[in-house]
Amino acid sequence: MTVEWRTDETSYDFPYTRFVSWDELGTTEELYYDYGSIGNKPYHPPWRYSGSIFAATWGESPRTLDLPTVHICCDVVRTESGYVGLSDHSIAGYAPWRFGPAIVVFSSNGEVWEVRGPLAGEETWVNDIRSVNSGVLVVGSVADEYDSVVGDDPDLTPGPIHWLGTAHAAEWQPITLPEGTTLIEWLMANDRAPIDWRHLAVNGNIVLRIGENDSIERYVAPE
Repeated sequence: MTVEWRTDETSYDFPYTRFVSWDELGTTEELYYDYGSIGNKPYHPPWRYSGSIFAATWGESPRTLDLPTVHICCDVVRTESGYVGLSDHSIAGYAPWRFGPAIVVFSSNGEVWEVRGPLAGEETWVNDIRSVNSGVLVVGSVADEYDSVVGDDPDLTPGPIHWLGTAHAAEWQPITLPEGTTLIEWLMANDRAPIDWRHLAVNGNIVLRIGENDSIERYVAPE
């Protein structure tokens, strides 16, 4: 390959150049195109990533199981029916919502996976998945035609979009929060208590959350 570089003494139009052979680099052309930097950004493309999980039934030793090949897979949560995953459809170095909606996948045992498909259209960025009582919750935002997420201006944002799914991720419904009701309050009132959310604990209808500056926030969900 030919390597180009610039210093303070060289102009942009006249860089230093040097030819370097694959032998000198200690690799081959095939390995370079499999693992080297092939774009104008120093990041690996999604197809070079693979994922796995540890899964086991009660009393058995866990096994390492491959995740499906759907973009970069996956942010996985456990439900009473198995595992639900949300892919990362972005490419490092670019705004993530440029690449269309994320893909939802499901497996009852962590070994055989089913692709449930995207939950929304190209204009929606679905980026977060969490486990709740008897199901899953995913969160998204609306992206505008200027390739940015609507919501940078608090006066213009329509707020995040939430979908509630069954434990096997086959059925989904959007959540419309009543005015003045927080997501946590809605979930608790509808028997969908958060499960294993970071910085949050549930005890009956009481929710405790670690907020900014390590403060403890206490919420009482409606009965």
